[in-house]
Formats: sequence, C-alpha cells, structure tokens
Amino acid sequence: MKKQNIFRHSVFLCLLLIYFSATAVLAEARNLKRIGVQLYTVRNEMEKDFDGTLKRIAALGFDELEFAGLYNRDPKDVRKMVEKLGMKIVGSHINSDKLKENPESLIAETKALGAKYMILAWIPQEHRKTLDDWKNWIILMNKVGKMSQEKGIQFLYHNHNFEFEPVEGIVPFDLILEKIDRRFVKFEVDLYWLKLAGREPENLFAKYPKGFPLSHVKDMSKTENAMVDVGDGRIDFAEIFKQSETSGMKHYFVEHDDTKTPFESLERSIEYLRSLEF
Repeated sequence: MKKQNIFRHSVFLCLLLIYFSATAVLAEARNLKRIGVQLYTVRNEMEKDFDGTLKRIAALGFDELEFAGLYNRDPKDVRKMVEKLGMKIVGSHINSDKLKENPESLIAETKALGAKYMILAWIPQEHRKTLDDWKNWIILMNKVGKMSQEKGIQFLYHNHNFEFEPVEGIVPFDLILEKIDRRFVKFEVDLYWLKLAGREPENLFAKYPKGFPLSHVKDMSKTENAMVDVGDGRIDFAEIFKQSETSGMKHYFVEHDDTKTPFESLERSIEYLRSLEF
C-alpha cells in the first residue's frame, strides 16, 4: 500500500512539474502589444496627401506614430487628427540646425503633438568631421536633454552607421556613451544601421541598461546589405525584443527608407511583427 501511495505521489509530482514547465514556456512567449511606424517611410505620400496618408496608416493597424516633419501643419491639429484615427503620437524627429538655434521651440512643438520623445535623428556630415565636433554635439545634447526633461519630454539620439566609424582614432558612439548625461539623454536604436556598422545590439544594451526605449525596426537582406521589409531579412528581431528588460525598449517603429511601395512594405512588415513571438 505504501508503494502504491509513493508511486501515485511521484506521478502527481511529475504531472505537476510538466504543467508548471508548460505554463512557464507559455508565459515566456510574448507578442508586441503596440506597433508603430516612422512616417519617413511615407514622406512623399505625406507631402502629397497628409490626411489621406495618415488614414491609410491607421487602416493598416498601426497603433503608434513617430513623425519626421509636420509639413507646415499645426502640431495641435495633427494631434487631434491622429487621436480621432485611434493612434498615438509617441515621438518626433527634429532638425539638427533648429536644435542648435532654438531648442525651446522644438520642445514646445513636441509637447503640442502630445509626444513624449524628441529625437535627434541626423547630424549632417559637414558638422561631424572632427572629434571636437562630436564633443560639441554631446554638450548640446546634454543641455537640451535637461531642458526637455524639465518640460516632461525625453530627449534621444538616433544612430546611423557613421557613429561607429572612428574619428581621430575614437569611435563617436563610444564617446557619446561615455560623455552623455544619462539622467537626461537616451537613445533610439536603429537596428538596420547598427547591423550595417557590424555591431550587436546586446553589447550596446549592456553598456547603457534601460537606455534604449525606442527602436527602428528595419531589416537587412539575407544576401546583401540592402534594406528589405521586416521579416524578409537576416535580423533576429525576436532575440533583440527578448532583451527589453535590459534595453528598456518600449516602442517599436517599422521603417523602410527606400521602398518604392511604402504601404505594401508597411503592410508586410506589420503582418510579420503581429505574428512574431519572443
């Protein structure tokens, strides 16, 4: 009788272990709850038909937007329109010249949009030739980051691949990570440009934990360096998204810089991301 009880107890424990193991596996599998789009992808369409383009974006099922210019529209009106379409403006890319000349106006515009993030997305080549150029940008970013935070806006820097090319023997992105004031400045990681630079995102995440709340979800061809629709290339998005606890990644913006069929590209990309488990 004791042997039967021991056997039953053992079977019960085994079944319990299997159950909790299966539950743990299911609990680990996650999907993106909200998917965004960087509107640079549809910049030509935005210029021709601003309202119609946003309506088509909403129809594709995107939840969040990141702007790259307002095309002379009032930011408050843009916010109202986006909200009526059931989407939310999360971030806005800003012009580097305006950042130097009048950062207050950019902060005010970002607030009027209802966005939380203001992103420096590009530094012209003529303004980043020397190491002193980069040091001056870092000083400005720290200054604007503090100003932004005081107004409830988070300032970020968006990478391309040029930040990883040495200038006077120093890699600019390494210098940024070293000198940036982490109280005020975070990053938007562009996964395509990072791949093109030959860098792995987990190494950046380890150097600045919780420092990458935004991401540009862009893919690279399996056979060359060309940009392709998300899911058609070689970038392991599931592995990257798994690291969100380390990276601090919260928002995921689909982007394709050079597609001739932007809406079709966005549709393919969002369908892939909806099905992705990580």
